[in-house]
Amino acid sequence: MGEAGFFAKERVELLDGTIVTICPQDSPHAGTVDQLHRLLVRTVDDALRVRAQLPIILDDWSEPEPDVAVCAPDPYDYAREHPKPKHVLLICEVAVSSLTFDQAEKASAYAASGIPEYWIVDVEGRVIRVLTDPEPAERCFRRESQARDGDVLHAPGGGTLAVSEILPCHASEPGVGTPASVFVGALRTRLLPPASERNDPRDCRHRGGQRLTRRLRGDPPPRPRRLVAAEEVWQVIFFDPRAVVSVG
Repeated sequence: MGEAGFFAKERVELLDGTIVTICPQDSPHAGTVDQLHRLLVRTVDDALRVRAQLPIILDDWSEPEPDVAVCAPDPYDYAREHPKPKHVLLICEVAVSSLTFDQAEKASAYAASGIPEYWIVDVEGRVIRVLTDPEPAERCFRRESQARDGDVLHAPGGGTLAVSEILPCHASEPGVGTPASVFVGALRTRLLPPASERNDPRDCRHRGGQRLTRRLRGDPPPRPRRLVAAEEVWQVIFFDPRAVVSVG
């Protein structure tokens, strides 16, 4: 269906006969995938192939795109066909909002195909679950261990990775994995004057801050009268591309 042009504007994967839409990545997810990919490239044998978010054919009904996969060498670098379970040494999924899905449906599909090792990187819980010894008939892994900060993981080929290097640092300021409510507060702080100056009806920053908050909550904005300064527009677009801000 992908070759026929279906889902051309969406990122999807096939899992157990179900087409699953892959949600857009937030910063913690994308950053962790990138870091894990770079660490594995540096750690494993040069002959192995470390693939990031590329297809793997588990069977006729499943073609997932795991966040990171370590595969055996291929003379054509998998340009003729995607890797199959016999080629896969390790699959990693980075979970921010998809933890339940990665632990259930994804783990079941990978175990059923005999994937020898599966890592679930729980970003918020700051733990990496290592599943090994698959039982295809039962669609499960017999062994599970957990690695946290201070622990090391053994990559295919004998190299090691520190868990603290894989997991992202805790965000301490708006802009990195911060809830939308914090974004609103940060932007209002930027736009609002000091409390002692907010009674001046001529101060458009106060009214702009109020309207910005309403718009980010989904409330319809009042009729625009003039645009905000270019610097403030750039900041709003950086945090929420859908926001349209105007002040009276």
